[in-house]
Amino acid sequence: MEEHDYFVPGESKVTTWGIRNRLDLNLQNLLWIETYMLKENGIKADHMQIFKLKTVRTRSKDTALLKVAHTQEAPYYENNFSIRIELDMAVNGTVWMIDDLTHATMMWDTEY
Repeated sequence: MEEHDYFVPGESKVTTWGIRNRLDLNLQNLLWIETYMLKENGIKADHMQIFKLKTVRTRSKDTALLKVAHTQEAPYYENNFSIRIELDMAVNGTVWMIDDLTHATMMWDTEY
């Protein structure tokens, strides 16, 4: 099986209409950075990255907590983290990032 470098910084990136309309640009950038950091941490990126997003309300009237579960299949990788977000950035769903070696695409799992 031929080895490929996936999710190389500088590679052409595409976001779907659904991502552009439902996922804040700052959160999009966070997911791209999280993927590009794999290599920095010595982990080979798989062609598909999966991000499960879940917004959890807090006692704050202005902010919420976004829980992010980032996984890939081969080699297996999982990272869970949370960030505080403004309420207008609240989102739930699963984001797929797929690299076909010519460009990387970010989409909701429901857009496939």
